[in-house]
Amino acid sequence: MMNQKILSIVVPVYNMQDSLAHCLDSLLVSSQELMQMLEVIVVNDGSSDGTSALAHGYETRFPGVFYVIDKENGNSGSCINAALAVATGKYFRQLDADDWLDTEALEQFIPLLMEHEEDCVSTPHNECYPNSCIRAGDASSVAYGQAYSIDDIRMTRDEKGMLFMHSLTFRLDLLRRYGHHQQEGIYYTDIEQCYFALANAHDIYFCDLCLYQYRLGWAGQSVVFPQYVKNRTHMLKVSARLLDDFLVRSASLTENRQCTLADQLLGVLNMTYMSYLFYAADDRDFLALDQLVVSIPEICRRIESYWLRGIPYIKMWHDFGLTPTFLHLV
Repeated sequence: MMNQKILSIVVPVYNMQDSLAHCLDSLLVSSQELMQMLEVIVVNDGSSDGTSALAHGYETRFPGVFYVIDKENGNSGSCINAALAVATGKYFRQLDADDWLDTEALEQFIPLLMEHEEDCVSTPHNECYPNSCIRAGDASSVAYGQAYSIDDIRMTRDEKGMLFMHSLTFRLDLLRRYGHHQQEGIYYTDIEQCYFALANAHDIYFCDLCLYQYRLGWAGQSVVFPQYVKNRTHMLKVSARLLDDFLVRSASLTENRQCTLADQLLGVLNMTYMSYLFYAADDRDFLALDQLVVSIPEICRRIESYWLRGIPYIKMWHDFGLTPTFLHLV
């Protein structure tokens, strides 16, 4: 049991030498027995700074726990793919290099995973801004300490964060069973990891440990609107992949699972519409994506219900051809 890996944590990293140590230090649990049940796979995505040397330092100091993969740049999806090829843990989760885990929560989380067999485990997370941390992704329609079939849950708007990357840990054999593979060379593919895992998972366990600490409000992050605009083709590719799958898969799904998967893709789809309608509403690929959305009535209805500054901006464009540039978002 001492050498059995219970949790594989993949840390994709690109030129993050200033924050990586804080991230990796958060994984240093006090119990050596628990430490040996961890597998931390740091995937250096072609960094040009001191990231690789720093990561290899942890590999040297903590042999058998930290592993480093140095590879050419291919963005986060390629890092997940590389880690999945070598991971050995019972469970698998992602940790971005500018975020961290609560170490005390991790010390409780590892033994919990030893006792469970569910395909997914969901935990609340904190959104950490420069001057405050806010607990997010909390559960209200389900009970902590309980397992549910994916087909039996219907998350509310306030608790949908419980089914996104910062809250989810997956059985490694689940991901391998359906051949999980993320698109490479683009941002935002963490949505693919959650979508396809939840599409294929049987059950999920909800645990009241606030494990993931999600850094927000910092310059240069890929989750701010100027970066969404810059990387809008990336969001379009993710949206198109998920929509294609949803179109094929949805007829065979229960209503609850349909809703769960729709929740996964609507976030990235909303940002795709927003960035294109402001800057490239006549883009051929975007228009093709919109036609696919219109062909799926439930997705079209829900995306048209999204508002921007009090305006149903997508429905206005569908009905009247009006783009939302007059809102002066940026």
